[in-house]
Amino acid sequence: MKWVSGNRTCCLVVLLMLAALPAFAERTLVVYLPDAPAESSKRLAESVTDLQQMVSAKSGVRFELKFFRKAEDCATYLSANAGNVAIVVAPPEFLADTSPDLVPILQFSRDGKDSYHRIMIVKTADAAKSLADLHGRSVSKIQTAGARAAELESRVVLRGEGGFRTVTAPDDLAAAANVVYGGSDAALVSEHNPFAATHLGKDLRVIYTSPAVPLPVVAIRAQAFTDHEREAVEQAFIGAGGTLAALQVSRFERLPGGKTLIAMIGGGETMPKAPEEKKLEIVAVPVDAIELPAPSTAQLTSPAIIDVTIPVIPLPERP
Repeated sequence: MKWVSGNRTCCLVVLLMLAALPAFAERTLVVYLPDAPAESSKRLAESVTDLQQMVSAKSGVRFELKFFRKAEDCATYLSANAGNVAIVVAPPEFLADTSPDLVPILQFSRDGKDSYHRIMIVKTADAAKSLADLHGRSVSKIQTAGARAAELESRVVLRGEGGFRTVTAPDDLAAAANVVYGGSDAALVSEHNPFAATHLGKDLRVIYTSPAVPLPVVAIRAQAFTDHEREAVEQAFIGAGGTLAALQVSRFERLPGGKTLIAMIGGGETMPKAPEEKKLEIVAVPVDAIELPAPSTAQLTSPAIIDVTIPVIPLPERP
């Protein structure tokens, strides 16, 4: 009986010790890459799974993969599990709205570039030659989640042009396919879209190319890792760059410390405005413009006492 009692006590101590350890046994890796240039959604899922497995194996940190195709689904998950998600791989404009507190540590690189362009495509026989020609017409594009992502698309990608009827597509491949198969008049897609690439010069043509926008990033919740684990995870991602060859990603590049998601998309941090310095301005005013009271002509009738000290002046004596 004593041995059984001692054994129970030992088990209880072990359980308490395990409960006291950080809940870092398995952490969540979220991936959302809506315009990744994969040949199919199946190929994209396979590449993402390969990435998760390689990072887990190389870093020694186990990750549970959550892969999303729709912006709203991913945003909902991140909102409900903000304290449990350890890493998110997604476009910075998406994260700036859904998870602005995450720290971007790595960024996709394609042929040494950290940015890419989006293009507007139409059917070859379409009369449209510019964005202005698409006003009132239908345009397929991936869903934007949040004000900052929408602002980036309007301000940078479309340069302020609008007036389109949006047809929301689950990903870039579906958006491009909508133009070919009659789902929309045009589509806003990545310049690396493989479906568009096979049809350009045949069924499709480009009428607009956007300014450069940043490639996706790897962002972490700093509290989810020890310093040693974070370094191991970063090195594992850098070493796993080859697994994303199907996405035309050549490697992961480290981002400088202090980089924020908002800064990456050209957004301004909310800062109070400094008080405007006002300079003293002297204006000459004519005398007749000043209404002064007329001088009083009344005589002083009250007695006045004047206290004056008269010094003593010595007089010279007569001889």
